[in-house]
Amino acid sequence: MARLKRLFVLGDLLETAYRTERDRLRAQLLALTPPVMPDLEWAAEILQDFGRIWEAATLKERRQIVHTLLEAVYLDADRGPHGLHRFVSSVPSLDCSNGQSVLPF
Repeated sequence: MARLKRLFVLGDLLETAYRTERDRLRAQLLALTPPVMPDLEWAAEILQDFGRIWEAATLKERRQIVHTLLEAVYLDADRGPHGLHRFVSSVPSLDCSNGQSVLPF
């Protein structure tokens, strides 16, 4: 909106075009719905007991967990896995209580 206003003030945009675009942008802003906040207390409880959950999970369930938490895993032919892109930035590193990586590679 500030950029649009600046264009109008500088004379780069006619008043009718400014008002039309301003009204369109306002309508878009009003149509936005706030995201649903996850239940962080429940998530914290699950993550505190993650090692036990991981140990009890089947290979298929482990893959589902990893695919849910990670958006991408970057592999290098020489180094192997070298980068993880978390889907949710607040997800902690996935380590079992015995110190082994829980990732299936």
